[in-house]
Amino acid sequence: MKKLVVVGAGGFGREVVQLAVHQNQARPTWDILGFVDDNRDLQGKRLNGFPVLGGLDWLAANAEGKYAILALGEPEIKRKVAERLKDSLIRYATLIHPAAVIGDFVNIGAGTIIAAGVVLTVNINTGKHVIINVNSVIGHDVTLGEYVTIAPDVNVMGAATIGQGCYVAAGVTIRDEVTVGPHTIIGLGAVVTGDLPGAVVALGCPAKVVRENKTKKVFK
Repeated sequence: MKKLVVVGAGGFGREVVQLAVHQNQARPTWDILGFVDDNRDLQGKRLNGFPVLGGLDWLAANAEGKYAILALGEPEIKRKVAERLKDSLIRYATLIHPAAVIGDFVNIGAGTIIAAGVVLTVNINTGKHVIINVNSVIGHDVTLGEYVTIAPDVNVMGAATIGQGCYVAAGVTIRDEVTVGPHTIIGLGAVVTGDLPGAVVALGCPAKVVRENKTKKVFK
């Protein structure tokens, strides 16, 4: 059994612990140690039966022999946390729910989370620390960059490319062969019918750029 620490003790963190529990029910894999979170009000508490062990500094100091998973939806926060832990001995888990369908020739980056009901068809590549949330479908030949977050019920059609650090909100559809530039946010229910530049916020059907995504100033 591999020792697992979940980074982030919010709602999504609790969902990720449940995902790991479901993995264990299908095939015992993880000794779930608990959460880490820099919110001092949570440290020392138990959430859904698992302790909040401390903050990121605790994890960095106690990383040897452990795996971590970044249960953090915001791409920039994921990147910052990974940067803080880069000199530690931590390794990153990859969590795939037993109810996900993973096709052939799919390459999944370290630290990726794939939730229940997700379908990845064939010839797909993800970077590290990608989240693909409940009931999303990723079509053939899709590329998802590092730190991308795909919210529930997203449909990414064949040969689309989503750049690093993008956030794709729930219910979005991205048509085939579309390229979304890095660090772009696509809002709830949008339908992306053409390429989008990087570091913007896009909304609507068809999706249109409405403003700059200012996180590009800190996301290197």
